[in-house]
Amino acid sequence: QVPPVTPAPIATTTTVTEAQLQALINQGVAAAMAEAEAKASRALPWKTLKKMMTDKYCPRGEIKKLETEMWELKTKDTDVI
Repeated sequence: QVPPVTPAPIATTTTVTEAQLQALINQGVAAAMAEAEAKASRALPWKTLKKMMTDKYCPRGEIKKLETEMWELKTKDTDVI
């Protein structure tokens, strides 16, 4: 048996006035701006981020070792001359 054929749905259009269209645009823009402001408020302040990066990638002990090594190399060079 052949299944019955269902008719294609009829597309209907809805007219939108200029005021309705402008209201939709304003609503979308307001939502986008609210999301951007929410993201910005969650961001870290520069001072906090800088401290976190310095603590992670420039540990004070390592810097001190490098400074000491550099000083010793400079001192050794002046003693040779």
